[in-house]
Amino acid sequence: MTIDRGQDLTDSSSSRRGTVMPIPKVVDEPVTDAKEAPVNPLRAWRLKNRVSQFAAAARLGVSASILKEWEAGSVTPRPERFERIAALMGTDAEALRRAWERWQRQVQIRA
Repeated sequence: MTIDRGQDLTDSSSSRRGTVMPIPKVVDEPVTDAKEAPVNPLRAWRLKNRVSQFAAAARLGVSASILKEWEAGSVTPRPERFERIAALMGTDAEALRRAWERWQRQVQIRA
């Protein structure tokens, strides 16, 4: 699937239209195996839906380098950005914030 800059990234199937997409699970237990490394919720969603960093960044109105920093954990999105990210992902902003915080704790535990 290729995504154009202007293409709508929401689920377009008629049976799922308007439904809230679940946020990928971020585990609460410490992870010791590299294969089970915690994944940023936005990156997990992006990979699952085969959306490039460039396409997701364009839809969010940020540069691909900012999106890369969010996914790496070196920068946390401002609160108002969580609203746009949640809308892109088709989920609730507060649920996304909680998942993001769990992911950040996991990253800190591994460090």
